[in-house]
Amino acid sequence: MENGINKHGIRNYTRLEWVTRRNASVYYRQLFEYNSRLVDEVLRRKPISTCKRVVEFGSGSGLFTIPLMDKLHEDVEEYIIVDPYEGPYIKDRESLARRIRESGYSGKARILKVPVWGMRGKVEDVDLVIGHDVFCDLTMYQVKNAMMAGKDVLREGGFFIHSGLSPNASTAAERLLMKLDSHTSTPLVENNWFSPGSEFLFVISREAGFGDITIHEVKIPLLLSGNDAMSILKEWNIEDKVLKKYQKQIDEIGIEFPGEQILICRK
Repeated sequence: MENGINKHGIRNYTRLEWVTRRNASVYYRQLFEYNSRLVDEVLRRKPISTCKRVVEFGSGSGLFTIPLMDKLHEDVEEYIIVDPYEGPYIKDRESLARRIRESGYSGKARILKVPVWGMRGKVEDVDLVIGHDVFCDLTMYQVKNAMMAGKDVLREGGFFIHSGLSPNASTAAERLLMKLDSHTSTPLVENNWFSPGSEFLFVISREAGFGDITIHEVKIPLLLSGNDAMSILKEWNIEDKVLKKYQKQIDEIGIEFPGEQILICRK
């Protein structure tokens, strides 16, 4: 790359430039940087050397997608995004499509507007199936169904990876985040979890037929308070009455992401 121009002939903004040129909030910049660091942690543990065909499920607005494509794009020939874009995420497809276009990946990426289990028959022989923070919005049955669908579209020896926030809180700010998250006004499913635990992930991966199952715990510091904390809580559709009730704690304690659980398994 020369003078900030990538091989597609498009200005390759650094990720911080890409966000700040839109006058994003401090919270948004922090969140993008968080996901960039998370991608590094995930790929550092990725045992597969070549990823020509990749499926990312539950891509949302692309805060995880773009850093991931940045790191993989030299190898990737096709990047398939699988997301139903429903409920609170219905507007994210437009944001993702714009970000893919601005980042110069339109020639490699395509979007399938289906849930992960709906990709059967539409996708096959991929090297990697990967998702971030998707299982928290699924039931136990749906998690297993998602993993089985992932296994069905993988080539033999391909890998399934999911990263998600840990359900284990160790600080007051982490506990406050989990408490607030239980009061979303637009739940996709009636779950009793913030996210599934490592024991469940291991068992469900084995039941889905995967081998070489590993789960890594990673802590990437992110503590938000005041308006920045309120921004993310509103994006998560936390009920207004709950935000008012906990306003003082949000300002004084803040909210903090717990560690990430990175599940890696192989077909």
